[in-house]
Amino acid sequence: MKFDKWVTPQGAPAEKEKVQRAAPKPKAPKPETVEPEPEPETGFDLTGKTANVGIADHYDLDPNNPEVLYEETELWGQYNFRDTILDQLERYWWYLERMKARDPDAYGFYKTYGAQLVPYLTNKLVGKAKKKSDKLVGKELEKYRSEITLSPMFNEMRPAFGCVVFGANPKVESWEEGNKIMWPRFIYYTKMDRPPPETQLMLGGDTYKCTLWWDSPKRAKKWGTPQQFCIFIDRSGQHIQVLRTCETRMIHIHKKKGLGLFDIPDRHWRIPGDYEEWAAEFGIDAQTHLSHTFCSVVEHAEHAHFGDVRVQVHKDDMTAVFAIDSRRLSYFFRDRDYDEDGRRRVFHIVRPHVRADGSTVKMHYRGEKSFTWAGYRVEITVPALDHFMDEDFGVGSSDAFWIHHKKKYLTEPEVAAKLVGWQHQGYGGHQRS
Repeated sequence: MKFDKWVTPQGAPAEKEKVQRAAPKPKAPKPETVEPEPEPETGFDLTGKTANVGIADHYDLDPNNPEVLYEETELWGQYNFRDTILDQLERYWWYLERMKARDPDAYGFYKTYGAQLVPYLTNKLVGKAKKKSDKLVGKELEKYRSEITLSPMFNEMRPAFGCVVFGANPKVESWEEGNKIMWPRFIYYTKMDRPPPETQLMLGGDTYKCTLWWDSPKRAKKWGTPQQFCIFIDRSGQHIQVLRTCETRMIHIHKKKGLGLFDIPDRHWRIPGDYEEWAAEFGIDAQTHLSHTFCSVVEHAEHAHFGDVRVQVHKDDMTAVFAIDSRRLSYFFRDRDYDEDGRRRVFHIVRPHVRADGSTVKMHYRGEKSFTWAGYRVEITVPALDHFMDEDFGVGSSDAFWIHHKKKYLTEPEVAAKLVGWQHQGYGGHQRS
């Protein structure tokens, strides 16, 4: 917590009313107790061993105390501490707005619905970063391949979309600078009812289009680049396959006479883009690497939803989303602004308890779900209670090639607006908000 960054709340607190309190009752003497032996302090390591999680490369730490403990929930995409969220949000707005030029549909969708922010620890960019020259071999490669699997929830629901913010933060920017490697800023996927015509056709399952959004501060004068591939999942969820795309590449041929060149079109079915070269940096094939990438982003998106509250942060017309445990909200938004009455009620959980008169109170939520904080508008909801969960929406999309303009259809930004409207109306929740 010593690395947390705070802002000055706007507004003024209400004046406290003076209340005459009754004289305190004399306290009964405390019974003698035996202090239990303290349990040894342990941390959580990615390998499962009891060890501190080092983050010396995150901050300018005291060399005599280079390690800081994190809560285990940050491994699964839920924020527990405030240390990085403001820095991540600042970079997130910058990268998201740059998507408008090259992928306007995705920009229109996620600026309205919000992309999923995750803690640094979720990306496993902790401690010693993997160098570009390192290859996956032996047990590392076996473990990498064993992670190409999908959860029972995903196989059952087959959600329509998902987006995780992997590299839109200063931590990844500095990590890239030191390792001469580039990391995707956003990875998002869309369920396809009718995939693009140039994509390999597969039956008996679902096809997803996965997009990696590449961008960097070094390209500030240029725009980012979306790179896509399609992946097929059979009905059982056991067969995961990256689909080939029919692409035309121009081969440069030297003329027999003179110094000129001419091009010959080479049209083949292949894994699109430069994914083979990217996978070769890790010593693996593109089929393995892209399958693992897709399963990783699905896993991160699902784990982040395990937090019982969904926090939406709005800046103008752009939205970001992150998950947090409701028990941490009062700490997390301690510096929220005061309202017109000078109060700062925050959404919180009320534990089940028994009143003095003997009546029982069930667990429930109370407090304000909407307030301003650090110059942003914040909305808090409880998925599956206030509205549907993201996994509940499983409608597939269609590539523009198949769309008949005489028929009515919705664009991605229009779908996002409808989903947000349904959330406000409480559709899919156990209570109407």
